[in-house]
Amino acid sequence: MKREIKDYFLGLDVGTGSVGWAVTDTDYKLLKANRKDLWGMRLFDTAETAEARRLHRGARRRIERRNKRIKLLQELFAEEIAKKDEVFFQRMKESPLYAEDKTILQENSLFNDKDFNDKTYHKAYPTINHLIKAWIENKVKPDPRLLYLACHNIIKKRGHFLFEGDFDSENQFDTSIKTLFEYLRTDMELDIDADTQKIKDILKDSSLKNSEKQSLLNKLLGLKPSDKQKKAITNLISGNKVNFADLYDNPDLKDAERKGISFSKDDFDALSDELTSFLGDSFELLLKAKAIYNCSVLSKVIGDEQYLSFAKVKIYEKHKSDLSKLKNVIKKHLPKDYRRVFGYKLSENNNCNYSRYVGVCKTGSKKKIIKDTTGQEDFYKFLKSILSAKSDIKEINDILSEIETGTFLPKQVSKSNAEIPYQLRRTELEKILANAEKHFSFLKEKGENGLSISEKIIMLLTFKIPYYIGPINDKHKKYFPDRCWAVKKEKAPSGKTAPWNFFDRIDKDKTAEAFITSRTNFCTYLTGEEVLPKNSLLYSEFTVLNEINNLQIVIDGKNICDIKLKQMIYEELFKKYKKITQKQISTFIKNESVCNKTDEVIILGIDKECTSSLKSYIELKNIFGKQVDEVSTKKMLEDIIRWATIYHEGEGKSILKTKIKNEYGNACSDEQIKAVLNLKFLGWGRLSRKFLESVTSEIPGFSEPINIITAMRKTQNNLMELLSSEFKFNENIKKINSAFEDTEKRFSYNGLVKPLFLSPSVKKMLWQTLKLVKEISHITQAPPKKIFIEMARSAELEPARISILKKIEREL
Repeated sequence: MKREIKDYFLGLDVGTGSVGWAVTDTDYKLLKANRKDLWGMRLFDTAETAEARRLHRGARRRIERRNKRIKLLQELFAEEIAKKDEVFFQRMKESPLYAEDKTILQENSLFNDKDFNDKTYHKAYPTINHLIKAWIENKVKPDPRLLYLACHNIIKKRGHFLFEGDFDSENQFDTSIKTLFEYLRTDMELDIDADTQKIKDILKDSSLKNSEKQSLLNKLLGLKPSDKQKKAITNLISGNKVNFADLYDNPDLKDAERKGISFSKDDFDALSDELTSFLGDSFELLLKAKAIYNCSVLSKVIGDEQYLSFAKVKIYEKHKSDLSKLKNVIKKHLPKDYRRVFGYKLSENNNCNYSRYVGVCKTGSKKKIIKDTTGQEDFYKFLKSILSAKSDIKEINDILSEIETGTFLPKQVSKSNAEIPYQLRRTELEKILANAEKHFSFLKEKGENGLSISEKIIMLLTFKIPYYIGPINDKHKKYFPDRCWAVKKEKAPSGKTAPWNFFDRIDKDKTAEAFITSRTNFCTYLTGEEVLPKNSLLYSEFTVLNEINNLQIVIDGKNICDIKLKQMIYEELFKKYKKITQKQISTFIKNESVCNKTDEVIILGIDKECTSSLKSYIELKNIFGKQVDEVSTKKMLEDIIRWATIYHEGEGKSILKTKIKNEYGNACSDEQIKAVLNLKFLGWGRLSRKFLESVTSEIPGFSEPINIITAMRKTQNNLMELLSSEFKFNENIKKINSAFEDTEKRFSYNGLVKPLFLSPSVKKMLWQTLKLVKEISHITQAPPKKIFIEMARSAELEPARISILKKIEREL
């Protein structure tokens, strides 16, 4: 019979690929079982993330949806185009094939009329933007095929959906700058302000390098060498590389895996998930700065033109003119390098020449497509290496100057196209269809749903499946319910799902609720209880109290922070300011005469600034005033925060507005609802309302048991201290959970780990640790009295904080 080991401690060193462990008695001496020392290591393969698979799946779905839009567009044009050319779409479909592989034996891919073929088409319209421009100006032959090609390109490359409603580039630029400055003032307490127009002029100036833009912005804002954080912000919006440690004034970020970002060089969209995970709410700063950078890039693309295609045609003409200039210069001054610059052979040293830059090389009468192209930066380096030798010649010096500013040989297809909003394409499409309706009556014909063909074409451009809908194919929903959550209406119309009947078939309210509910985590301590939103008034109060209950204010070696002072700091600082620093606390206690103004105040328990805040409380108080503190209003505000967390972007805003009006329309004015819609509440906490408000314990000094949140308000204990053996909160938690306990069924990966909102590597690490603890408990015949856990940390303590701790140690 195995001997039971009582009152033992278990130490765990948990990593992503191993768990080290040791069992000791209460005097920390190593114990034995079956004549073997109880210590060792459990090794396992590190779990791989699903990031690559997720990115491929996302790309596949985007392509599938784009192809479906094109197919719907073809169906809308099919009958009209068949009158003119029955095999037009078949020729388009087979255009990538060799002539001998086509079912229609024709050399032409688009047009095969006697008087109008591919050659005449490309001569009249060198690029698709020339065709779109001609339709906008109403200077095109009324051919339904030409109309289709223009619509096809606009819908295929429709732009991003970052901006809501109508879009005006100048107004959006102004709004983005003002929004950033407001965020810096209210959330980061950085006072940056300047003439918006002057900032726009600097950022839009294409003759300036990014570094020159930053220098001019620094000068405009009157920044000093010591203003590192403000300089990092001007660096960021100028498109330069910026370090997160400087941007957020946090030395700990120097040790982060990703140390900085450049909007001009890094793929911001691809990095968004990674940045959000370790920056948290601070990621908001990057979003607001990126909006300004997008506007500056967009203004350079559009210039003074009203329509995007007009600006693209200008770029084409500029490229054509620059190419002629470059050829003349090379022929005249560097004839030996002509082939090196414009030719193409894999065996030759021309990897970054013009042919590689544009992706095509003409050999004789045939064009060779080059798949392995080079970017603008490498092409410019290649050109400079050839031209710099004769930079004293004015023609060459002019080219080198344009290369420095990035304006030489611009291309219509470039990185900057990613900054184009769909509203610009919609403006073009509406103008094209308005002109086309004068020639084609079918565009005005209305269907059963009361929409004309023109309106349906515009919907193909403007409709975007909301993020909360997900896949609508429910074929595998029975077996994989977490992969499809779309709720279809019972009496949905038959036929294909299209933008114009999408919400006749999908119940958006129920689908949105199902989406977020399936992704809401459960309480860390109470089984089956859903967590609160991260910005819930109650959860925000908990996070602040949990932090300031550790606060120590040391004067002359004595901690003066009692419950009364803590509550004063909470009421007078946290309820009024979103960002609280050590300096603010020190200034506050001196102003309140808690100590002499000459005293040296040392603050422990927090770093330079508090990580938690009452941001949601302050923002809602600005909207609802004193109602925020009234008990009768609390439920309404908590519901609004929960809905705002669920429906936080895009189409969700309209659902949020409807829910607030339906539930609390009598208590909220239209102005208040509008203000709430502008707030951003993201993320979920790790505790439930029941845990904070229903779990109680007897505490010395109180006549009756109190709950956890009350204990945190009226004592200086943090959560871990309240859950210790000194109080009975832990016992009561076990009693509540006992109703759900079934050890054999509950100790499973699906029951314990899978529902948690954690990365695959952390889930595997956690599951391996749980299995190890269960095995040790089986060997010792008893659970451990205490468990000590150590996990790897990426950042060391801030040097400034270490020096403070050493100073306290010396005084003590």
